Amino acid sequence: MAYSFSVAEEICEDFEDLIDTEFHFEGRLLMAERVLVAPYAAEQCEEFFSKCVAGVDAATLIADHEGSEFDVIVIVSEADDAAALSYLRIGAYIADKGVHYNFPEE
Repeated sequence: MAYSFSVAEEICEDFEDLIDTEFHFEGRLLMAERVLVAPYAAEQCEEFFSKCVAGVDAATLIADHEGSEFDVIVIVSEADDAAALSYLRIGAYIADKGVHYNFPEE
């Protein structure tokens, strides 16, 4: 689901407690490394993730998407290989874990 920037920021803040937490997702043991507001569109989100992993500041990258739709992603590493980074959208995490969360409104 796409959100405005302000709603995505609020969701991101609500889930920052995930950082440094191990959890199972789709049969893999993962460690949450970062929770970030990201562009919603799949191609833009993938590019955003790649640049963040390469060390580009997320705030700088997100500024390029002003007026766009946003999502919240969790950057994760494999629990046994911290260098193997990937991401999942917060909606996938919530659905998989059965988290009851009242999404903020505009």
